[in-house]
Amino acid sequence: HGETRARLILARRPLMPLNGLAVLPSREVETHMLANAGARPWDRDAEDIRVLSLVAGGRGAIIGDEKEVSANPMV
Repeated sequence: HGETRARLILARRPLMPLNGLAVLPSREVETHMLANAGARPWDRDAEDIRVLSLVAGGRGAIIGDEKEVSANPMV
């Protein structure tokens, strides 16, 4: 999503246990993330669907404040 000043921080060991976490093939990551993103993916409303549609279509943006959620035009 563009250039940032973010930097990679190398760790000597994982920050949390990795037991039980599945490693997905890269071709499945986008579909998995869109299906499971958010606090309640099983209870999405029209606004959630609209935002996910923007992201899936490459038209999304990082939301920095809850007031920005409805700033994007309807798809």
